[in-house]
This record gives sequence, C-alpha cells and structure tokens, in this order.
Amino acid sequence: ISSLNIYLDKAEFTEDLLLIHRSLCSTGNEVTADGTLSDIIRNVSVFGLTLVPLDIRQESDRHTEALDSITKFLGLGSYEQWDEETKISWLTQQLGSKRPLLRPNVWNEYPETFSPNTVD
Repeated sequence: ISSLNIYLDKAEFTEDLLLIHRSLCSTGNEVTADGTLSDIIRNVSVFGLTLVPLDIRQESDRHTEALDSITKFLGLGSYEQWDEETKISWLTQQLGSKRPLLRPNVWNEYPETFSPNTVD
C-alpha cells in the first residue's frame, strides 16, 4: 500500500471526514452526518489515529504460518497444531515478555525454515 493511500496524521483524516460531513448536511442527510460519522470525528479529534482498529482476521492464515515457522525454529513444536488455549497462553506470555522472540534478521540466516510470509 502506497503512503499516498493511507492517512498519516489526524489533521488530514479529520479534513476528509469534515468534508463528508458537510456534503451530507448540504444534501439533506443531517441525521446520517450527525450519527456515527460525528462519533468518528470526535474520536479522531480526541485520540488521533492511535486507536484505529486493526482487523487481522483476514490474514489469519499468514499469521499462523509465520508463528508456526517461529515456534518450529525455537523447538517448541507446531503452532498450527496447538489448540486455541495453548496458542493464547503462549502468545500472552510472549507479549508480556520484554525480550525479543527472535534476534533481528535471524530469518535471513535460515531461509529454509522461514517462509516469505514470516518476514512480510
């Protein structure tokens, strides 16, 4: 995705949201403009872009493939074959750790182990 197609600061995003709001109001759609759109404008004003939700469900296959490569490399078995409770427990433990899961660029040293999806 080109940086031309994403919002990098809240001012640019707010400007476009306000343009949509004005357009809706000028065409008699105030109810729509003052509903969810106004909520979004308020949230962006207060929180900026830091709380924009990220939906990774559509990439779950790549997520699983990447983590499977990592857990196999670390000698922990196949992430893909773990039950949901084990996955959640392990991920929670890793997210709470201050150490890196892998040292930087280790995937470049073991291309036969890490799929291209692991490093995307």
